[in-house]
Amino acid sequence: MVFVDGENLAIRYGKMLLNKGADPVPHIVYRPNVYVWSSGLRRILLLGGTVRTYYYTLVEGDELARETIHDDLERTGVEAPRVFRKTKERARRG
Repeated sequence: MVFVDGENLAIRYGKMLLNKGADPVPHIVYRPNVYVWSSGLRRILLLGGTVRTYYYTLVEGDELARETIHDDLERTGVEAPRVFRKTKERARRG
C-alpha cells in the first residue's frame, strides 16, 4: 500500500512549478494546494505490486467540494482518496 500526503505534495509541486516558471505537463492533474497526481504513476505502482493507494488531502468548502476532489482523484486511479475539510484552525497551522 502507498500512503500519500496529498496536500503537502501539491504545495511542493506548486512551488517547483513557480520556481521553474513552468506549467503542469498534460499527464499530471493538479489543483493548487489540494492535489497533484499522475495517471502514469498509477501504472508504475501496479507494476511494483501496490495493492491500494491512500491519498490524504484537505480542501476548503462544503461536502460538494470534498466530493468533487474525491471523484477527481478516483478518476486518476487513486482507489482510496481521503478528503477532509480544511478548517480555519488547520489552515493557520499549515
